Amino acid sequence: MMTADELKQDLLRVYNAINKKIFNVGVKQQKVDFVGNKIIIVSRNSRVPVLKLLDENYPLSTRQLDHLLFQVFKQEIKASLEQ
Repeated sequence: MMTADELKQDLLRVYNAINKKIFNVGVKQQKVDFVGNKIIIVSRNSRVPVLKLLDENYPLSTRQLDHLLFQVFKQEIKASLEQ
């Protein structure tokens, strides 16, 4: 059986791997905590460079793309944690 710290490290590895898969870059900083039956992951990520470029002229579109990318990320992490 894993300790809480081992589980946290495993979760952070999974989170970072999925971030690399989707955004082609790892996270800058991350932390995981358990609150009741919830897993809270706080991370600091680099923005996708092309979104930075487009954000100046198309802020609504880049916000929508940010949201969609985050939804894909959540689906990936959920599937990975369920395995």
